[in-house]
Amino acid sequence: MNQYGRSVCLPGTRVNVLNLVTDWLINGTGNQNILWLQGVAGSGKSCLSTTLANLFEETNRLGAFLFFNRNVAEQSDPGLVIRTLAFKLAIFDQRIGNAISAVVENHSAIVDSDIYFQFNKLLVEPISSLGSLQSEGPIVIVLDALDEC
Repeated sequence: MNQYGRSVCLPGTRVNVLNLVTDWLINGTGNQNILWLQGVAGSGKSCLSTTLANLFEETNRLGAFLFFNRNVAEQSDPGLVIRTLAFKLAIFDQRIGNAISAVVENHSAIVDSDIYFQFNKLLVEPISSLGSLQSEGPIVIVLDALDEC
């Protein structure tokens, strides 16, 4: 899932929304750690998500950017979502990668496991085991067009 070549917001547009999202992420408090952007088809959600992903990549906070397309097999398979997220996060931070590698070594057939097991073993447990990550700021994960998966 290569994000390059995807449309972004035109310069000077969506400034208020971009500021709201970045402010929420950087200055956010409490337990609200998921932002769900919704709207009608063609309203610019994908442009906005790509712009945000690029912005957070520039600040080294983008852990993963996945986008889905029901017309492209490798971009619409729900079975690949967890493994792709784990792969992207492993590349983002070596500590996460090492923790995920340890899981894969202990569960060599994890690719054949159900999504719930994969989610817990490849994402929740490795990331939870790295308490120091929390003090370093948020790790941004952008999922665009998840409904097409």
